[in-house]
Amino acid sequence: MIKDSRLLAVLDYLRHRLGASAFEIEDHWKADLLATGVKNPDNPNALAYIALGDGNHFTVIIEAGRAEGSDEPSRNIGTFECNSPEDVCWVIQDFLAIQSEHHA
Repeated sequence: MIKDSRLLAVLDYLRHRLGASAFEIEDHWKADLLATGVKNPDNPNALAYIALGDGNHFTVIIEAGRAEGSDEPSRNIGTFECNSPEDVCWVIQDFLAIQSEHHA
């Protein structure tokens, strides 16, 4: 199964703006073609869940992972409604503490 082309376009936009090694795909929802997760490899305890809505509308949910060895579930840090790939990029960059390799 292949993810929706609009979701793939956002991931390509993130790679272009942040750099190919700035984040990793963490897809716990392979069967969900309208959503995926990304994480900062340097900060693996935070996950950004990107879900596609109508048109180019996205919902980004930031979760903090549980501490190693803990039975506590991950915590929802915030939910953001984004109207463009650029908005998604700002949320991902800010909350996953990713340093941009590109400024264009």
